[in-house]
Amino acid sequence: DRPDQPVPVIVSAFGSSSAELAADIGDGLWITGAAADTIEAYRAAGGKGPVYSQLTLCWATDRDKAVETAHRLWAFTALTGQLNQDLATVQHIEQAVEMVTPEMVAEQIPCGPDPEPIVEVAHEAIEAGVDHLYFHQVGSDQEGFIDFWKSSLRDEILS
Repeated sequence: DRPDQPVPVIVSAFGSSSAELAADIGDGLWITGAAADTIEAYRAAGGKGPVYSQLTLCWATDRDKAVETAHRLWAFTALTGQLNQDLATVQHIEQAVEMVTPEMVAEQIPCGPDPEPIVEVAHEAIEAGVDHLYFHQVGSDQEGFIDFWKSSLRDEILS
């Protein structure tokens, strides 16, 4: 059955043009990272809804293992500009990420057991105007990350 209230539509935006569109047609904004300029464009265009941000990271008890996992599963994060948005096929993505090294990925997303880089990115997003954070844990150790969240991140980020 159709709900009594319309379902909110949160619109993803990467830049000012799409942020303006999100303000016009959406009920909220979805970004990655802090993206203060995108949030500002959304608000300037009349966007009043919540702002969600995906913060990608790769937690593991060992930094080298986390970097390897992030590189294997999320290497396209280190592609520059619009490249990781505009490649047309999986084959194109596979070819492009051949140029990406593990350390290039580690420069883009926090990797390993140190909570400080994650806390820093989260606070930067909150200061930019993000209302809701989504922690995107790359890799299969979701339970380990949840334990890490409870023991090392939650209080630091929510305080």
